[in-house]
Amino acid sequence: MTLKAIDPPDRTFSWWLTNEEVGQMLAHHRGWRLSASGGVVGGKVLHKNIAPSLEVLGTAALISGWTMRASVPHSDGRGPTHFMWGVFDARSEGEIAARVKLVLAGEAPDWNSTAH
Repeated sequence: MTLKAIDPPDRTFSWWLTNEEVGQMLAHHRGWRLSASGGVVGGKVLHKNIAPSLEVLGTAALISGWTMRASVPHSDGRGPTHFMWGVFDARSEGEIAARVKLVLAGEAPDWNSTAH
């Protein structure tokens, strides 16, 4: 299996990042790599599938509260992107992969909703 290193986005994350760029930043931070099919893979020896794509990883991060976008009154919610590194780093690869699966299945409660 050929894996490719994931570099951080070219843009600074003090600006609003797309879901794919959020996933790219998180994967780079963890040292994960990209498979030929576009999936995010963790582990140097034993490869663990984390997410099917960077965009799905970024979406799961936003739903799970690992990343937040500040909302501004009278805006569409697009503000600077904030990474909750402590919260994200406290999760194992297995926990992150499980959360991504819940998000894909539509079974993960949205951390950003008012009912936690």
